[in-house]
Amino acid sequence: MGIRARTLIISMAKTAMTGSLPGDNPKSEISDKTHADQPVTAFPGGDNSSLQITAHKLNGKNYLQWSQSIKIVICSRGKFKYITGEAKAPAPTAPAYKKWFAENSIVHTWLINSMEPMISRRYLFLPTAKDVWDTPRRTNSDLGNASQVFKIPSKLKEMKQGTKSVTQYFTDLQDSWQELVLFLEEDSVCATCNVKQRQILEKERVYDFLAGLNRGLDEVRGHILSRLPFPTTEEAFAEVHREEKRWKVMLPEEGSPSAPPTESSAFATSKEQQ
Repeated sequence: MGIRARTLIISMAKTAMTGSLPGDNPKSEISDKTHADQPVTAFPGGDNSSLQITAHKLNGKNYLQWSQSIKIVICSRGKFKYITGEAKAPAPTAPAYKKWFAENSIVHTWLINSMEPMISRRYLFLPTAKDVWDTPRRTNSDLGNASQVFKIPSKLKEMKQGTKSVTQYFTDLQDSWQELVLFLEEDSVCATCNVKQRQILEKERVYDFLAGLNRGLDEVRGHILSRLPFPTTEEAFAEVHREEKRWKVMLPEEGSPSAPPTESSAFATSKEQQ
């Protein structure tokens, strides 16, 4: 076969795959490369090829756990902007539209496949990944639900360590804290105010954690309250956890300081009087 014949066959093959003739609109090809931040990686073997991204499937009762799992995975894959709306759809005629459409479809598929079938069919025909994300959020989070906002802080004040380990007690508190954030979540119009609110919230969480500890941990609790600067919840937990481990090593015959208090500690009483 001659060189010209082979060249013609190769050219025809390229035309069949791309749908365009060699040399057609070269400016459009250059523009596509200019507007594409990254190549779309929705192919087998690529980072985005897995269509099932979390073991938590939305079932109507686990929105908080589901949404947290989804956010972590989608953030790790660099596609979080598709559920926040930051990645806005270009005009259908724009060179960047093809890339946006493909990546939006990937995230759309991830969300649908992370729901139970009876739930996912409600969201299958929504146009964007952001719509699929926002709709169950509005349905399940009950933002502004006054009864829930009242119930969770009351639950936090009543929560005690009891027979739980420090780790289990702290984990239970975190679950309620995260649930409360879900109900109160809203965009802040003042970044400075938001920082101040977070500082106050962090301090209140330390108080909640310390107030529910067993009386065997009074000494470490008092030490934490006297620290400057005031510790974060994670720092307070780490110090109490170290004390619990030390107790188990030094006094193995007594076990851990897990005996429930017979009455409210002096700290809890003073906190209620504030």
